[in-house]
Amino acid sequence: MVQLTNIGRTGARQRFCRDGRDSKRDIGQLLFAVLLLPFFGFNYWFHYEVPVLTSIGMLDFAGNIIMLACAIIGWRAARAQEQA
Repeated sequence: MVQLTNIGRTGARQRFCRDGRDSKRDIGQLLFAVLLLPFFGFNYWFHYEVPVLTSIGMLDFAGNIIMLACAIIGWRAARAQEQA
């Protein structure tokens, strides 16, 4: 069921987003990646400068890295799809 839904979304996006709206998605993913950067400062400050976060609290840092990586991968994929 999930695969059928994704296929439908992909087809609809290809049909209706050829007029340049893909670039908005491209910018949105890059913006999301940039907006994640202050959270790395938060993790650094509250783990090293004012030690409030424990090692388990640093799982937030791992989550931020994963979200940043996914945003960059999505941005590159959207940019490559737009150029193709």
